[in-house]
Amino acid sequence: MDKGFWERFAGLYDLVMKTRGAAAERAASYAAELVAPDARVLDAACGTGLFACVLAPRVARVDACDYAPAMAKRTRAKAARRGFVNVACSVEDVTALSFPDATFDAAVAANVLHLLERPDVALAELARVTKPGGLLILPTYVNASHAEAQRFVKLIGAAGFSPAWAWTADDYVAFLESHGLAVEQQRLIEAQQPLCVAVARMPGVAGRGRAHAD
Repeated sequence: MDKGFWERFAGLYDLVMKTRGAAAERAASYAAELVAPDARVLDAACGTGLFACVLAPRVARVDACDYAPAMAKRTRAKAARRGFVNVACSVEDVTALSFPDATFDAAVAANVLHLLERPDVALAELARVTKPGGLLILPTYVNASHAEAQRFVKLIGAAGFSPAWAWTADDYVAFLESHGLAVEQQRLIEAQQPLCVAVARMPGVAGRGRAHAD
């Protein structure tokens, strides 16, 4: 990923997201339904804090982090404005997280895996920091079969945006399963940029999440 692009884009991120059909907001609400009230949750690649601020009222603690300091700063400020004292925010690379093994009851990585040259490395890190029986909640844009979404990607490509992968929902789930994740459920959120929320459970002791079928 181009850190410079995300540093420059941080101030416009929320405005642009509002034009994309509210898929991310719906995905964040869905993610919040899946985790237990006493959970500690990682929000990796948090952007400007959309998921963190939806999760915060529903869980014990959210550790948000982003590769771009400007994004992390905006998440921190947004959480503070909303009075969420249970949100911590730091600068982290999702492919090399500093958190100890088995720290989190659930890990969310929203709209980032399609940007990475090696999303498998990020998946391994997310799995490492999640407890046995915990949830990986992985919403990702699936633009490959959606003409309007592809036009939007080309448009912002002029500003330096360059996703590494263009998946359909089926391709995305197949990719996750090819890297050892057992996807328990998936939800396709139709919008100007369709988004697939894939949910996998780490092997081990049964988790406390509220995962359910659609």
